[in-house]
Amino acid sequence: MNSPNNTQIRIFNSILNRKNLRDNKKEIVFEYTEGRTESTKEMTSDEIQKFIDFHNQTSNISQKRNARPFRKTAFDYEQQEGNNMRRMIIGICREAFDMNTDDGKADMKRIYSCVEKLGYLKKGLNSYTYKELTTLVTQFERIGESTLKAKARKNRKDWKVSVFDDDGNEIEFDVTEFMTKTN
Repeated sequence: MNSPNNTQIRIFNSILNRKNLRDNKKEIVFEYTEGRTESTKEMTSDEIQKFIDFHNQTSNISQKRNARPFRKTAFDYEQQEGNNMRRMIIGICREAFDMNTDDGKADMKRIYSCVEKLGYLKKGLNSYTYKELTTLVTQFERIGESTLKAKARKNRKDWKVSVFDDDGNEIEFDVTEFMTKTN
């Protein structure tokens, strides 16, 4: 395993700063190392180069437009919408499964693992194409909704029902004993 050289690490950090990705550094390293590490220094030269090449390629696309004003293409739109859909999935995982770190940030290791296990194509979140993400979002919306409903039922401590008698007085009944399954 060949370690990245100092130039690669400087370029990596420069790209993170330029694209305002500094806060996501650990998650990015985790994704590019396929879950092996969160440390830049533990990345291989090839792994860090893939990141650099990808971001240089996207930079070169805009440079090849002969310095014309930037116009959004279908590719740009799909890339932006794909990122929005990924954020939605991350939000669903954080809310429904409480996938947060102690300091309140998204626990990306758990989220990536969850997507690989529950996702319909069983692959990493960033490996889904734009079209695949539309189905994945729908799937996770349903999973999240179902999970939140189950949590609400589980957390419900009292099962009280109110009814009104013939005189209009409210009568409250505790029906907890009927809500628990017995064999």
